Amino acid sequence: MPEINHKTHEHYINKPPFYGRKVFEFNKEIEKEAFDMINKVRLFRAGFGYSAKNQDMEKYNEMIKTKVEPKYEEMKNNIIDNNLIEPVMIYGFYKTITENDKLYIYDVDFYTNELKNEKIEIPLERMENEPYNSIVDFFDKEEDTIGFTLVSLGAKFHQFLKGLYDNDEYKEYYFYNAIGTNIIENYVDILQEHMDNLLNLKNNSKRKHVGCRYSFGYKALTNMYGNRIIFNQLKPEEFNVTLTESYMMDPELSTCAIVSFCEDSYYFAN
Repeated sequence: MPEINHKTHEHYINKPPFYGRKVFEFNKEIEKEAFDMINKVRLFRAGFGYSAKNQDMEKYNEMIKTKVEPKYEEMKNNIIDNNLIEPVMIYGFYKTITENDKLYIYDVDFYTNELKNEKIEIPLERMENEPYNSIVDFFDKEEDTIGFTLVSLGAKFHQFLKGLYDNDEYKEYYFYNAIGTNIIENYVDILQEHMDNLLNLKNNSKRKHVGCRYSFGYKALTNMYGNRIIFNQLKPEEFNVTLTESYMMDPELSTCAIVSFCEDSYYFAN
């Protein structure tokens, strides 16, 4: 690989109001917002499997209106009325430095949120093909801020889904799981917007957020050990969210990520 000329990106980062982790306060208004954010057309087609392809649209729309919509409302009300989703939402800000094409965070004292001198490497790769992308490029070399996010729908919803599956109620399981997958993404979006606001970042683009959120296990960051670094800082075990030996999250409907607040950041696979 040739010597990399790091891209010059604009960094509009204000220093965060704190370093370390905080638990996001969940309430029913947040739950309502997350449900309101669901794209029901996409949910019904991709999540529930009611494809509109090769369909008589008049009959299709009637079926959605008379059968699918009422079923969705029934499941939604069941989730809300019985508090089936008890989300865990944790986030944090960490000071970064870049050295020798590697990104490091400064460790933070869990009790005081004071910065330590100890540096921890975030395992990131540089792509082998042009333009040799790396998430490292979206952080200022001297000093920057990275975000960590973690959201789980909680053990109660996990057990609810397991009960449906164990009782061979596969259609119900499939539908509720699709709703959960949408809800967890909406909770993460709400959390990231909260972090943007704390940094006084203004979104001048058409995308949802100023920067980008990256989860370990995808092409840009394949080393799943990165989840362990996030867990070490956010400590979700306090809320019974754990990692397996292969660094997969439990309960299953859980997700964690690093966040670049660089306006020029983007997603890539090569």
